[in-house]
Parts: sequence; C-alpha cells; structure tokens
Amino acid sequence: MNAKKKLSNETDALFANIRDHGHQVQVVFGGVPFAYSIGRILKGRPEIFVTGPVEPQLLGMLVNAAAAYDDDCELPFSPVAVTLPAGSLLAQAPARVVAVDPHAAEMFAAINFAGFTVPALQIILPDPNMKFPGEPGADPEWAQVAFALNRGEVA
Repeated sequence: MNAKKKLSNETDALFANIRDHGHQVQVVFGGVPFAYSIGRILKGRPEIFVTGPVEPQLLGMLVNAAAAYDDDCELPFSPVAVTLPAGSLLAQAPARVVAVDPHAAEMFAAINFAGFTVPALQIILPDPNMKFPGEPGADPEWAQVAFALNRGEVA
C-alpha cells in the first residue's frame, strides 16, 4: 500500500471514530508521553491534552474520562480544580485544568485539521503525594510540559 492510500485510510478511520464517538484520542509514546483529543471542536467543545510520567495508555483513558465529564458538565475555560466522578479514572486525584494558548506551536496540527484556531484545555496531574508541579516538595519527575498559556513547565 502506498503512503498516500495509507494516509487516506487513516484519515477515513479518524473521521469515522469522531462521527461514532465524538472524538478520537491520539497517544504519543517516547520521551514524556502525552495524549490529546481530536474532533471535539466539531461539537463546540475544547480539545483536551494531558502529559505526564505515567503509562501512555492511562493518559489516553484520562482524556476520554475528562471528555465524558466535559460532555456532561462542561469544564470551565479557566484554572480550576476538578475531581472526576466516582468510578472514573483517577476519581480521587484532583487535577488542574488550564486553557491552552490556541496559537502555540503545539496546536499546529489542530489548527491544520480544523482550519482555524482551536480552544483546548490541558489537564495537569499531581505527583503521587498530591503535589502539583511547581509546588514546594513536588516531585521534579512529575514536571509536565505546559501547552498552557503560562508556557514552560507548569507551576
């Protein structure tokens, strides 16, 4: 199969997943893993990103859990503490949700996909001791790449 045909098949599968499930989750392995949604903007909701030193598949599951929560409750577009509903992934772990700069270089693929700037939220995870990056005593291995408005590591 040539590269153009393979890309066409992958694009068809992407759109089918968005149509059937409301979004697609991409998980990126290697280095510090991250996961992000594609297609939520098509229903007027922000895309969701998460990064951290955990199993990449768990990050993908967290994006799906946050998307389900957002579909029911609408996550705010400002920093806020969020606890996901009982029974969901990381239900007892608070997370911070921050707005992503829609013009950030990391948003290029989303802009290219949608054809316009895309609102997005980043979920910031605490370390195993419930300390967030930048807080006194936070585990430096849990520093997370910030796609957020404040850039650099999340503080």
